[in-house]
Amino acid sequence: EEAIAGDLDAIEARLRATRRHLADARERVERTRREQERVRGHLAQSEAELERMERRLAERLAANFRQGPVRYLSVLLGARTMGEFVGRAQFVRSVVRHDAQLIARIAAGREKVLAWKAQVDRKERQAAEDARTLVGRQAEEAGVMALRRDLLVEAREKREEIERLLADREADSEAIARRLRSMEETPEGRARR
Repeated sequence: EEAIAGDLDAIEARLRATRRHLADARERVERTRREQERVRGHLAQSEAELERMERRLAERLAANFRQGPVRYLSVLLGARTMGEFVGRAQFVRSVVRHDAQLIARIAAGREKVLAWKAQVDRKERQAAEDARTLVGRQAEEAGVMALRRDLLVEAREKREEIERLLADREADSEAIARRLRSMEETPEGRARR
């Protein structure tokens, strides 16, 4: 029983450690899921912004296509004075610069969306790994619990067996004592005293 009690103490310590690890794993899974939701929100915002910019660029490119490639040239050549020509040239430059900036923002937006998607994928992999760890820890805890139950059953069975043996020995001892007393009551037994 002492040996089994020692084993039980060791198993109890392992069980406490497993429960702590299990609680840690659950917290990591929950933290990962919360982070994943936050990242998904950022991803949705980035994708919406990117889609809006791409629509604006597509509208501008469609308008440029409909008006033809000579549009900027006709705007410049339609100037009647040198001041008007300079003003129109600045306007054309600002339109071209705006289009270039829009294209650059779209490219940056695409990179941002790809980065968010990579982060979401990473978080999903981490959540899956944490979930696997959690399942493993739960199985470990169940194994420790089963071992503990088995040891308790074994200890009880041994104790009951020892108690039965002790009861048998006490009954044997009592029977021997009765026999000795009865032998002492015989004439031969009295003579030995």
